[in-house]
Amino acid sequence: NEDALEAVSNAKSQGLLDRVALIGSPPEIREALHRTKLPLAPGEDESVEIIPIDPLATTLEDKKSSMAERFGVFIKENPGVVVMKGSLDTAMLLRQALKIYHSARRDSGERKIMASHTALFELPDGRFYALSDAAVNPSFSNVEELVIAIENQLDVVRTIVDRDRVLKVAIITAVEKETKAIPATLLAGEAEKKAKLLESRYGPLVVEGPLSFDLATVPEVAEEKQYHGRIMGDANCLVATEINTANVLYKMLSKTMGSLGLLIQNGAIITAGPGTLPIVLTSRGDTASTKFNSILLAMAYCLRGECEKRQPLEALKLAV
Repeated sequence: NEDALEAVSNAKSQGLLDRVALIGSPPEIREALHRTKLPLAPGEDESVEIIPIDPLATTLEDKKSSMAERFGVFIKENPGVVVMKGSLDTAMLLRQALKIYHSARRDSGERKIMASHTALFELPDGRFYALSDAAVNPSFSNVEELVIAIENQLDVVRTIVDRDRVLKVAIITAVEKETKAIPATLLAGEAEKKAKLLESRYGPLVVEGPLSFDLATVPEVAEEKQYHGRIMGDANCLVATEINTANVLYKMLSKTMGSLGLLIQNGAIITAGPGTLPIVLTSRGDTASTKFNSILLAMAYCLRGECEKRQPLEALKLAV
């Protein structure tokens, strides 16, 4: 994927990466590098290598299958790499990449280990949104899983954002009232009560749900609806109860806003709770800028978080 290669090349030229492993067909990778004239030079630069897939794989499906298999072997042999998606399908990548979390133990509170996707968006006026989960979990079947997704998001945001800022988490559904007709609203209401307990770990925190997207993000709507919560159109953390809502919001913020002339900066990673290695996961339709931002986010999360305590990194490495 040329946008992914451009993002990686940019990150390496700025000194963010010590080693890059490109997994795929060597001729195709070299052709993409030649076509884009990027300064990545596998074979000449010892810090850049190509991990070849089966040369006998000729069809697209055979190449994908071989790439997924080779990738699985690579991350098993190279613990501590930060994984980034190139052109492999998300489902095929995650089937292998999420294995890095399988050996993780529950913490002292017997917290379940569950991976989720967190995207960060910076708006032109300086506001930011965090958004979960647009890529990993199709839906949250119980309140425990939804609260874990909220905690995973808080862990990413609090690692990147200053400790004193109040994080306002809105659990997004179609309406802001609990109703049996929309089960997600009942789940959101229950999660609100449990997630408030996270404040002792993650600093100043407000959690409210269910909330509609407009009420959570537009002060005028909150005023018009005479909503009396602590989130009055000023949420900075958004969590959906299922992937349809989160994925639509992700693509609306990253694509539609841009087409309307609003320059939205965004990046996204997958984590599985404090101290875990991030997986850089963007859409294949995302720009090189978004993919570079995602690398920045992953590196910042590693360096400022607890990754080094859990699993020391002699050098930051990236497998694409």
